[in-house]
Amino acid sequence: MIQDLEPGARRDAAPPAPVAARRHVVDPAAGETGEVVVRAGVAVEAVKNILHLLMTTTGGVGELANFLIGSSLVVPAALLYRYKRTKTMALAGLLIGVVTMAAAGALANYYLLLPFYSTFFPLEAVIAMSAKANPAIKDMGSLILYGIVPFNLLKGLVLSILTLAVYKRISRVLHN
Repeated sequence: MIQDLEPGARRDAAPPAPVAARRHVVDPAAGETGEVVVRAGVAVEAVKNILHLLMTTTGGVGELANFLIGSSLVVPAALLYRYKRTKTMALAGLLIGVVTMAAAGALANYYLLLPFYSTFFPLEAVIAMSAKANPAIKDMGSLILYGIVPFNLLKGLVLSILTLAVYKRISRVLHN
């Protein structure tokens, strides 16, 4: 949920959803972990977010969030697929990764990311803006439950579908 704002965007407004979609759907690490060791998938997440730091407007919180949550999808998917390289295991790894991603996102936002982000952007403002989109959001807990968890589940599912759709083509290039 914590994304970078477009260059020139107002800092007192919540980032628009299209920014989040553009930033999160392009996740090269999701496709890298099947054939490459787990560390390589996490390294791709790290490099991607270090590059994002060059234009951050979140004080690095958005990049930290993306690294932690993205890695929580990559690691279980890679470990399971590395254990047994079948389509069934790839699907199971991605599904477990999606659930892990949602859980890690909830915990990281509750204990680390939102408290840190609130030091330079009022959490009450984030909750108020989120409540306009979803009236069930009333506090930090409901923001996580009704905003962040669904976002991460959707993001994980989209990344998993994209990974399954392009993985065979990518793996042929990686093997050559």
